[in-house]
Amino acid sequence: MRRRDDGDGVADTTDAFSLDSEETTDTDGDGTGNNEDTDDDGDTILDTADVFPLIVLVTRPTPMRTVPRILVIRVVLRRA
Repeated sequence: MRRRDDGDGVADTTDAFSLDSEETTDTDGDGTGNNEDTDDDGDTILDTADVFPLIVLVTRPTPMRTVPRILVIRVVLRRA
């Protein structure tokens, strides 16, 4: 039988807060459970403005000189 010290139904072995029935997960490992944390994934974007609040999205600006100005797509259709 798995222990559930806080009575939230989540086994203590997988519960990040085994003595707090209001919290079970700390996605970013900052010590604040996701229910209280305003930035669950720790990417500095608040959950209220984050399209993916549990996924850290890392983007880097691309210099304009490396972006192609025109993209040409050639499609060849053949009859079967």
